[in-house]
Amino acid sequence: GRAVVIDNISGYIYCGLQTSPEKIVKFRISDFTIVGTTLTFDTGNNGIVGGCIDVTNDVSYWCLNVAAGGYGGIVKVNNNGTGTPTVVSVLDFIAGETNCDGGIALDLPNYLAYVACSISPVKIVKVNINPASFARVGAITLSTNENNVGSSSLVIELNRLGGLANQLTVLTRGTTKYAVHVELAGFTRTGATTLSGANNYNGACVDVTSDGRSLNRIYLSQY
Repeated sequence: GRAVVIDNISGYIYCGLQTSPEKIVKFRISDFTIVGTTLTFDTGNNGIVGGCIDVTNDVSYWCLNVAAGGYGGIVKVNNNGTGTPTVVSVLDFIAGETNCDGGIALDLPNYLAYVACSISPVKIVKVNINPASFARVGAITLSTNENNVGSSSLVIELNRLGGLANQLTVLTRGTTKYAVHVELAGFTRTGATTLSGANNYNGACVDVTSDGRSLNRIYLSQY
């Protein structure tokens, strides 16, 4: 599978399989057995490339390379407690928002999600995930040469003093590789750091300063 999310509170693992059509398999952690029936997405919702979970509301979000509408998208799934997961709805993106290989990052306190489209230059799509609403909010395009992303290329940093998300770091994989900084409050690109010596990578995490507004270190998983 291309994506796995864990609910440590209820004790379940959800694995997104890149099959045709795509599937979600739910495992119970205590005995590592499959729970219920495998969830199969509708035809046309293809290419699971990332997943995130909201354990409070018992839902998960699965990022697609291509949704049924022909562009990228997100499938919202009801994890359904101890039962079989079910699809709640599918959100289709619009023209130019494809190849969502950068995965998905959640800002749960503000009920927002961010998806990175691996195009040139990269585009970031903002989505409202409030339980009462599931809708595309808007998108921004990064600067020239900030091209392409790998899986798990989005990292949301928290303001360590306030405990709220305030910045998104986007790790690009073009000829020159960057950590691009996006301020979440205004949803604007605020700058970029060149990643000297970085090769191809598929995952990352960051260490930020005490106010949550500057990077100390970036840790990359390379291949």
